[in-house]
Amino acid sequence: MDITDQRYINGASLNSPLAGKQFVVVGAGGAGRAIAVGAKSRGARVIIFDIDLGKNTVSLLCLKAAF
Repeated sequence: MDITDQRYINGASLNSPLAGKQFVVVGAGGAGRAIAVGAKSRGARVIIFDIDLGKNTVSLLCLKAAF
């Protein structure tokens, strides 16, 4: 697949193997947030788990801001 074959709706790729899949991220720090945003941008439904509720909230806000 080449870049010209990409299809997007609201910034999410429809050609990604993650499109429409559930993607679970364990750890809501910087790396976890980056992975979550990447998965979301490829059409995945993202679930984030972390022991620290504050980090979960920040990660959720980052995802909402990005999309």
